[in-house]
This record gives sequence, C-alpha cells and structure tokens, in this order.
Amino acid sequence: MIRLPTALVFASSLLAQGGTTFVVDAANGPGTNYVDVQAAVLAVPDGSVLLVRPGSYAPVTIDGKGVTVLADSSFTIQGSLQILNTQPQQRVLVRGFVIFGPGNNVVLSNAAGPVTVDAVGQTLNYHAWGQFGLGVYDSQQVVIRNCGVQGKAYAPACVVSNSSVVFENCVLMGAPSMLTSQGGGPLATPGLYATGSAVQFVHSSAAGGAGFVWSWMGIPMSMPAAEAITLNGGSLRAMGLPTHAIAGGTHPTQPQSPSITGTGVARVAPAISLSGLPTGVSLTRPPMPSLLADSAAPGGVLTVQRAGPPGVLCVVVVSLRAVPSSVPWLPDPIWLDMPGMLVEAAGIAPASGVFTVTKIVPNNLSLSGFEFVWQSADLDATGVLAVSNPSPSVVL
Repeated sequence: MIRLPTALVFASSLLAQGGTTFVVDAANGPGTNYVDVQAAVLAVPDGSVLLVRPGSYAPVTIDGKGVTVLADSSFTIQGSLQILNTQPQQRVLVRGFVIFGPGNNVVLSNAAGPVTVDAVGQTLNYHAWGQFGLGVYDSQQVVIRNCGVQGKAYAPACVVSNSSVVFENCVLMGAPSMLTSQGGGPLATPGLYATGSAVQFVHSSAAGGAGFVWSWMGIPMSMPAAEAITLNGGSLRAMGLPTHAIAGGTHPTQPQSPSITGTGVARVAPAISLSGLPTGVSLTRPPMPSLLADSAAPGGVLTVQRAGPPGVLCVVVVSLRAVPSSVPWLPDPIWLDMPGMLVEAAGIAPASGVFTVTKIVPNNLSLSGFEFVWQSADLDATGVLAVSNPSPSVVL
C-alpha cells in the first residue's frame, strides 16, 4: 500500500473551516457559556461549535444556520431535533444525542448545505403513533450514521423525499400490524419510504413490519406484513457485508413481503441478503466498494476501512465535503472538493477482509468540530472504475 504524506495539507484544510467553540451545560458547571442547547444555537455566530455536556435539554431547531453540536459524552433532547433552511455554505453536524419526550423525532428539511447526524448507536423509538422517527425532505447532502429508527403504527420508520441521503451503520425497522379492541388495527409499515431520492445504504439494514393472523367471531382474519423499503422513483444503492440484510416482513400464513417494492432503480451488492422477492423496481446486484470512516480527538488516530471486491486497485481520498457532483463515466456521485482532494492511500484490495487506512489527527484542540469526508475508488482489471459511498470523519 502506498501512503502519501498529507499531514500538513490535512491540518490546513481543517483550519480553513474556522469556528469558535462554546460550552453548553445544563448544570452550569465550570466554563459554561450556555445552559440550553437551543439558546446557544440561536445566539452563537454561524459556523460555531457547541460542546454539550451531559444533561436534559429542550427541543432543538437549527434554522438557517451552520453549527456543530458535539456531545461531551451524550446529551438528551426532550422532544424533536430539526435542521431547516440552511444555505449551501452552512454546515450542520449533530453527534451524540438521545431523543426522548413528546414529539420526539428528527426532521431535516430544505437543508442546502452538508448535514451529518450521528446518533452514536441510539435508536429513535419514542415517537408517537402516526409519527415517523426520521424525515428528510429537499436536502441533498445528508449523512445519517450509527442510528436505529423504529417505526410506529401508521408511519414508516423513515421518510425521505427529494433528497440525497447516505445511511451509514443504521437499522430501519418498520412497525408490525396491530390488533385493536375494535379488531384489525394499523397495518404494518416499511423501514424506509423514499420518493424521488438518491439513497445509499452503507453497512445498514432495513426490515418491514410483521403481519399476523387473528379471529373475529370464529372467522380467521389476516393482517399483512410490510416491505422493508418502498421506492417511489429515484434510486437505492446498498453496500455492505452478509450481516447487513434488507428483509420484508414475515407472516404466519403468507409469503414473506418484498424486500424492496415500488418504482425506481435498486443496486444491491451481492453480499447483502434480500429476504423477500423485490417487486416493481429495476434490480441489479453489481459488486461495489463501501467505505467506513470513524472519528477521533486531536492527537488521536482515525481509521478508514474499505470493503468490497478483492484484487482490484483501490484508492482512498480525503477532502472537505462538497456538493455531490456527477462525472459522466461514473454511475455514482463524488462528494469531494475535487480541486482540494488528497490521495491518502492506494493499493490492491486484499483477498479477504478490508483495506485499512489510518491517519493521525493533528494534536490541536482548536480543531474540535472540524469535518471532512473520505471516498474510495476501485479500478478492476477490465478498466471499470467504481466509487464508494462518502464517509465523514469528525475531530471530536
């Protein structure tokens, strides 16, 4: 593997993002600037970094502002998180939150700038009946990572419309059909309902809600299961390992519901299990590279892992995030700042396992909150070029 010396340029790219750090602490401990996240969001300058200490905070709406919200360890939002109406140059990152309380879901709408929401392993499952856990609308640079979303009665787990979204290390679970005191109740829902969008699933899974059989006045009745993913136009690209499945809901007496249904184009890597025959969509199973990057504190080590076809030449590139752009000979967009991108490593993908890149973050505390993005490209023996998903890293 070839390693290219880019530390100086890397540090310069981070410093170019700017931003002042403020401390938010509900307990008003030493060094506190604000005791409420929402008050801080409204008060701080555009591009600021909020370091949030553990505690319980009111609902958060980031409207027309670029801001980074980082948990000291984790913090609780008693209600919804909304990210709205940002401009292309405004970057929003929220990492390390727990959603709890009434109206508790995550909504992104009309976000023109890059958005990263990292739940760090939390599951959005406290929202009410008829309310999805995650909604993304008219937003073209969204990464949702390390997040579980549980659907509720009458609503899918996640709704995406007219957006470009990457789900990384996520699990979207539809709600099962239910039986009410009046008889048959809400029907099962899918894990994802996407309309006119470009969705990438990276090491992520989706499941449709299950169906069941019940009896009314001695007559057998049946409540159907749901598909895992519904596409209304647009595209789905799913990459990962055999442990990542897209599974339609099951039923005691009926065939398993489709893994994917609707209209549009679905490309699913061969390693990913599709449980339930897809219907309606145009489905292919091409080999595709995937990429997972973690985050680290100043002075720490970042690890980037590329998975995918073995034996091909692969190149791993890093840059600041940019608006996704298309290249005529590639089926997938580039999320990199191409004039400023840096080739960090290149080599032949191993016969098994992952191609790993590590990088030391400059030991400068002022870099906390900076974000950049990795993407890899494969070149096989026939000259075919394929690019991975984008995967962001954050300096914590």
